Amino acid sequence: MSDTVQCMDRNYPSENRKLFDQIATSNGAVISEFPIGTAPEPWRFPARNRLISGTSLGVLVIESPIDSGAMISAREAADQGREVFAIPGPIDTGRNAGCHRLIQEGAKLVETVDDILEEIGVLGLKRPDDAGKTGSPPPSPANLPPEQRTILDMLTLQARNVDSLIVESGLTAPQVVGILTLLEMRGLCRRVPGNAFIRVL
Repeated sequence: MSDTVQCMDRNYPSENRKLFDQIATSNGAVISEFPIGTAPEPWRFPARNRLISGTSLGVLVIESPIDSGAMISAREAADQGREVFAIPGPIDTGRNAGCHRLIQEGAKLVETVDDILEEIGVLGLKRPDDAGKTGSPPPSPANLPPEQRTILDMLTLQARNVDSLIVESGLTAPQVVGILTLLEMRGLCRRVPGNAFIRVL
């Protein structure tokens, strides 16, 4: 994890300004809970880590000592109900002690990217003949009621938070939750961490 911007108008380290601009101009988001002008002081970094984990489906920790910032992110992720992943490594350097502690505490041991995709419910969702294809999701089943079709059409392999589905669909919260439950029972969508859903292709 890079020690990047902590507030909207102060870049730290300064050489990350280009990265800041690339994110802001390419459909990304640069966010901070600190007011304009806030200095990038070390004690503010845990708050940044909390935002990183809170906007993610999970956190992967790689080669981390016990006292690293990545461990703070992992703890925040666990508190927020996000998935925590860790890659083990040699035991004689101390550089992997944090990863090993996380695995002992229940983090998912990761050897390949498939370990992560499987845990968040993405692995195996595409049909074999879809390999390498991109674009819009397949059409909704013809026999779906209109409101169920509306919600299903809003779902893709990119996780959608339930709150955003409620706002975008114009339906009530109980309606959306009920529809998602029915779609999940039919195998058309799947719940993932963070009170979100993805479409099953």
